[in-house]
Amino acid sequence: MPALIRAVLAEHMKKDGNFFSMTFRNFAIKKTCLLLLIALVGFVQGLHANGRALFEEAYRIEKARPERAAVLYRQALDAGLTADLNKAARWRLYFLCRSQGWYLEAYETLKTVSHKASIEDSLMDDIKSQWGLRRQSFLN
Repeated sequence: MPALIRAVLAEHMKKDGNFFSMTFRNFAIKKTCLLLLIALVGFVQGLHANGRALFEEAYRIEKARPERAAVLYRQALDAGLTADLNKAARWRLYFLCRSQGWYLEAYETLKTVSHKASIEDSLMDDIKSQWGLRRQSFLN
């Protein structure tokens, strides 16, 4: 054992005759906290992994089963995604809803992402041509 470590241990033993039991108690607390932290990180990564799997499945079936893909995109967002995948899922959901004519859902999804005004204007043009509603009527 290096001399420095022996000196530190000797100093602590002089201060507290109960040094070793205190050290083991602190070690048990530290170990418990570390295990809880590892479990929490694993849980969060598991959520992101689950969200990613849902996102990938939604992307895969988007053309063949758009209704199911929309449900999967929403579940992926609820399950948790990385920042990039979260943004991608919101845009995929927006474009999917818009292409299917689900304008209310498309508008609600568009509000959750930053976008240019021209994108919202284009959506409002679609709503006007399909439903005959102007922007104010739709928003009311």
